[in-house]
Amino acid sequence: FGSSPLAVFASFIAAPRMLRALLRGNSGNGDGNHGLSPTVESHPPAGELCSALMEAVATVASQQSSNGQSHEEATASSDVVHGCLSAVLRRLEQASSAAARCPPSARASTPAPPSAMRVVHAKQEQRDGCALMAALLDADAPAQLVACMGLLGFEARKDAMRFFTALLRSALPLGADELLVAYFRSHPRIARLLLEGSGRHEVFAHCAQMIRACTRYPQLVAALLEEGAAYRLID
Repeated sequence: FGSSPLAVFASFIAAPRMLRALLRGNSGNGDGNHGLSPTVESHPPAGELCSALMEAVATVASQQSSNGQSHEEATASSDVVHGCLSAVLRRLEQASSAAARCPPSARASTPAPPSAMRVVHAKQEQRDGCALMAALLDADAPAQLVACMGLLGFEARKDAMRFFTALLRSALPLGADELLVAYFRSHPRIARLLLEGSGRHEVFAHCAQMIRACTRYPQLVAALLEEGAAYRLID
């Protein structure tokens, strides 16, 4: 990524094709569904979507040490994060919804008649969602987004908050709750960043909402208390 507005814009143009397809609302209604069902969508690999997000976050984080960053460059970089997060959120919401629709009996890997195509699609959405969540946690996406929250624009900041809460909300229906808790417990700086953010006016509301989302899990509440949440939030 360069330091000129043109270079920042070019970084968005060079983003994976799958990201731009998702942002256009690719619904698979024609090309790519191979006649299986009008509800079937073709999704990019979780790794590609995660890589696009992390590249965008890294660009924003690098601006913190850049003295010559213009307003246009900062806005362009934040907009790329906003676009990536929108795509990630869409996938997580689809996967979580699919997991809620898919009954436990559908877990058997048997040939599906046409009437069961909806269940097959729901199970694929669930598997894709689990893969995406694993990739995001492996890339340390939650911690890095919280760390650069103050550098993001208004819309990207809201999406970062929504992303954080969506991870916590989706983990249970996707069966990834143990993976999520293990990640947070091995990254105590997330609790510290959230508590520090709750004392900064520009990100107070966002961090407060993310702390509230953590209360879904007793283990995360314990992590916050270990970082002095009871005293810091009162102060």
